[in-house]
Amino acid sequence: MDGAVQPDDDGCGNCLCVDGSWACTQTCEPSEVLPVNRDVDVLFVVDNSHSMAQEQAALATSLSGFVDILDGVDASYRLGVTTTELPHAPCPPVSAAAGRLRRPTSCRGRLDEFVRLIPPDVEIDEQETGCLSVCDLDEVALEATPLEPGGEVSRRAWLERVAGKTNVAGGVSIAEAFACTAPQGITGCGFESPLEAMLKALESTADPESPSYGFLRSQAMLAVVVLTDELDCSISPVGENAFMAPVQCPPGETCPTVFWEDPDLGYPTSAACWNAGVRCSEPGPDYGVCVAEDYDLSATPGADEASAVLFPVDRYANALLDLEAQKRSFHPEARVFLSVVAGVPRGWPDAPIDFREAADPEWQRDYGVEAACEGEAGQRGIPPVRMLALADALGPERASVSSICDGDYGDALDGVARAIVEQFRPACVPRCAADTEPENPGLQPSCVALQEVVDPGGEVARMEVLPPCEGTPDDPEVPAGESACVLLRWDDGGHSPFLGDDLSAACRDEGSNLELVVVRPPGVPAPDGARVDLDCTWTDPSDRPCGPA
Repeated sequence: MDGAVQPDDDGCGNCLCVDGSWACTQTCEPSEVLPVNRDVDVLFVVDNSHSMAQEQAALATSLSGFVDILDGVDASYRLGVTTTELPHAPCPPVSAAAGRLRRPTSCRGRLDEFVRLIPPDVEIDEQETGCLSVCDLDEVALEATPLEPGGEVSRRAWLERVAGKTNVAGGVSIAEAFACTAPQGITGCGFESPLEAMLKALESTADPESPSYGFLRSQAMLAVVVLTDELDCSISPVGENAFMAPVQCPPGETCPTVFWEDPDLGYPTSAACWNAGVRCSEPGPDYGVCVAEDYDLSATPGADEASAVLFPVDRYANALLDLEAQKRSFHPEARVFLSVVAGVPRGWPDAPIDFREAADPEWQRDYGVEAACEGEAGQRGIPPVRMLALADALGPERASVSSICDGDYGDALDGVARAIVEQFRPACVPRCAADTEPENPGLQPSCVALQEVVDPGGEVARMEVLPPCEGTPDDPEVPAGESACVLLRWDDGGHSPFLGDDLSAACRDEGSNLELVVVRPPGVPAPDGARVDLDCTWTDPSDRPCGPA
């Protein structure tokens, strides 16, 4: 029965039944699990409050270099977008993403999202700045694609390029489509919750009823890009009471105004987010050093997650690090990356934040602190203390911070792409493959490649043999009916007239004599949880460096 697995005759390994015959391990020595996928999922968390039209436009036009870098290494990537608004007490009813991926549609088809009426009855119209100036497409049409080889096809809630093929129809490039789908409007809540929105969006990818389902792949690198001009205000269920006017307070509950900058105003401003999540060493007007703090409803510091007004930053650091740990079962050097584009001075980190009281009384009432940066077009950014704490918790190898006042975010995005590409190393086989035909020039390895699909618990759920590619090493072809094939690179001495079977410089430097490449048909994704187990006839001893081919 095809797909059945049974022990080897010698009890040392496994055999897989394919086309009525058994493909078995070669020796009793362990096989090698190799990272072969160049998959990356990128989540953009975009502030859609009334001050963000210019910044969204800058994001929309800053992606081309990012895409070029990933395309240059033939990465398979997905780009999803959510917003910073969530349904909590100080916000109006949420009608946009609400912690899910937002379906990619042209901003020209939702221009009403770029017009907002705010107190005192001031209309803000940013259709030209936030959308029309950067988007030329009235519609972004997506092709239906599968989540896994042979799976059901559907139009996804993200843009993607998989095995060299995008899901954008009509010859439109990913960068062109992103320029129209990234702008999220200015009608969102002014109590931005980028960290909780990030977490909710990631969690929603496991919900079969959500449009986000399937976006997050087990074996893919993960990059999160947060774009906001304010600080994080991820309000906990307990903390909602701190943002309610006393007349709105539920019977029998306490709704303190201790975090409000001006309790006489009758409603909270974004300054409550600053006061509920930040502790400074000085009372003002110079605040000294400011750090993230967890307060309870009585403004007592050191609250735990169950009693904190804002969810503690550790909640998000732990979630991202846990995701990274899961991914390392597929790639031992997998990383999760966070890029924060927010209110730090231009030139950060060499230019430090000057924490102080705002010179403008209305600004102080609204935000509780002076802006940390101002752009040439008038953009201003609030010091993102909680997001800086998250970046510190993740460390410089996983997180970067840049200024929202720069006006162009190409460098920030390119930095994320380069960090991702550094993880896409060639699959150099860590042991020496034996030459099974020493009478012929070059290396003739004898190997079986098993594609394993690992479930969330880390157990192998299914396996399939990946056949050798057809065609030539320079133009490999997946055999008909197969989801992928294997190309073995071994040539280190000009034995073959082809370039496609040449060992990469990285593998030569490591002393390897074999490199594994998995080739998939255009547009066909790797199964979620896929890794490749390679078993060859090895030399004895098989330690590297290997001898010449």
